[in-house]
This record gives sequence, structure tokens and C-alpha cells, in this order.
Amino acid sequence: LSNQPKPWWGLGMSETLGPYSYGDEFRAKGYPVCAPMDHFADRYDVRIADEENNPVGDGEIGELQIRGYPVTPGLHKIERDAYFTPDGYYHTGDMCLVEGTRVNFVGRNGDMIKAAGSNVSPAEVEMEMQALEGVHNAYVVGLPDKERGQLVVAAVVPREGVKLDFAEIESTLRQKLSSYKVPRAYVEITRDEVPVLHSNKVSKRLVEKMMAEKLGRA
Repeated sequence: LSNQPKPWWGLGMSETLGPYSYGDEFRAKGYPVCAPMDHFADRYDVRIADEENNPVGDGEIGELQIRGYPVTPGLHKIERDAYFTPDGYYHTGDMCLVEGTRVNFVGRNGDMIKAAGSNVSPAEVEMEMQALEGVHNAYVVGLPDKERGQLVVAAVVPREGVKLDFAEIESTLRQKLSSYKVPRAYVEITRDEVPVLHSNKVSKRLVEKMMAEKLGRA
């Protein structure tokens, strides 16, 4: 038997004075961004809540809200009501899916796509697309749509020398994702077209603008 200590993975933020969750799995299948939250530290009271601050049920997505003595009492020059619920929970802005006793991070509140009344995590769709042969990178965003609220679309960078077949890509995604998560439109772009900020991060807002222009939805 190995005497090596068992690693634990968790999530935290400055406002919570360190990690508030922990578990022994680094990544859960389908959730590539953060470690799953299997346990919460005793000093924190955590809930996954809807827009009315009511706890969501199993299989539903909501915002992770947290309170406890380590949580910051407020933010500099910002009214407390802007970041805290009436009963004292801090709005983290992290959207999470409840799966039994496990909680999985699916995206930031502002990044989630609301399509046909359902929440879509761009990171989940991007992960499935980037696992496909011939796809170098994929950037999934939502565009305003009268019928669906938002339309899931994808900008795709192919691997060098590859000709993408979007019909085949869509067919494969439908085997891996719920239908409402599958992009309704695809645009092939070059690596040079990917809008990158000075921080070296991809600007999803500029991806949205680019996709709206390319799809005639600007």
C-alpha cells in the first residue's frame, strides 16, 4: 500500500477566506472547469438556489449561495443588498448542478446560456466539441432569439489541414448532449480570428459580437 497522502480538491474564494468544499476527485466527467463539490466545510452553510433564493431540487441548476462566520461581511463601497440575500447568504455568481449529494460547477451566472427555458453550460458543450477529431478549439455562446430566448451557437477552429463537417459534428453531439445543448449554428474561424484580451483570455463578449455578424444577427 502507498504511504502517499491522499489529495483533496476543493473550491473557495477570497470572500470565503479559503476553500469551502472538498472531495477526492479532481474532475468529474462532463464538468471540465472545477472539481466536484462532494462535501462542504462545517463552518459554512451552502445552498444552490433559484432566482427567488429558494433551494433547487435534484437535477436542477441554481446559484451557489454561502454564509458562515468566515464569509466577508461586505464589499468595499458596495451596498450589502447587492451581494447578499435577506437571510445573509452571499451571492457567489457560480451556477451549479445538484446531482444527489454532489454539486457540480457549470459556469458563471453571466456566462450561462438560457435556451428554450433551460440552462446551457458553454464549458460542457465546448469540452465535447474539443474532444472531436479535427476540432482544435470551440467557443460556444448564446445569441438573442425571439423563439428560444437565446440560440446556442459555436465558433470552431479546425486542426491544421482539416475540413470540418458540421453535419457530422452535430450528429455526434446529439449522441452525447441533451438536444437543447447542441448548437443550432456553427461557424468555422481561424486561430487569428479568436478575440483575445491583453490578459490572454478569450473574450466571449467579442465572440458573441463576431458570431452575430457572421450569422447575420447583428
